Amino acid sequence: MMPVNFFALGPHPESTQAAVDTLGADDALVRRLGAETGRLSEYCWMADWRRQLHREAGGWFYTDDYLLFPTMSTHRDHLCPEVKEID
Repeated sequence: MMPVNFFALGPHPESTQAAVDTLGADDALVRRLGAETGRLSEYCWMADWRRQLHREAGGWFYTDDYLLFPTMSTHRDHLCPEVKEID
């Protein structure tokens, strides 16, 4: 048998930062988000923070507020079976 290495995704912030690090300064997402690009490593937790309040400089908001994510009005956990229910 040949040895096989397996890799899993790391914690959300590290995975998110690794993805952001692949983007160039002229990437469309970086241009659109500007200084907020660096905050993606924090924002990536939002889907896990069901019904949690989050404070920003402009005030407080619920992290799973349907107004922030209008096409996703129902919170979906990232654990099965809810993941399989998404159309």
